[in-house]
Amino acid sequence: MMNRVKAARRGLEGRRGSVVIEAAFFFIVAAALLTGIIQFGSELNEYYQINALTDHIGQIIARSDTVSQSSVQTVLDDAASPSSTSLTGETLCVVVTWSSGATLSVPAACQCNPTQTTTLQASTTAPAIVTVNGCVANFTSKSIFVSNTVLGQ
Repeated sequence: MMNRVKAARRGLEGRRGSVVIEAAFFFIVAAALLTGIIQFGSELNEYYQINALTDHIGQIIARSDTVSQSSVQTVLDDAASPSSTSLTGETLCVVVTWSSGATLSVPAACQCNPTQTTTLQASTTAPAIVTVNGCVANFTSKSIFVSNTVLGQ
């Protein structure tokens, strides 16, 4: 009887080291997966924020009666305030194109989309097209709205 107990203990003693090694491998893989999930979640959140921000700015400008350089800049400044978004380093640009061919760009040169062209510019049914471009380090967003706004001073 005593020999069986000693043999069973010797079998467990030999396995203790392998359990520690297997646990170490498991925790390394689990930590890598957890880090990847957190990184993916933060990137997805940034993507949704830049899309929501360009949509929101476009809706505000498209619903206004008159558009001017200062009114668009005020909307962009409010949107870029730290209390409205957690994005850092975002660039926002607004281009309003009227069916007459007049164009208002704020700021004048956009880092997100240097060409600033849209396929809706030639439309005769839409008096104005509001295009908002937004970009952060990894994502760009473009929102297009039809508007009845007029060019103001």
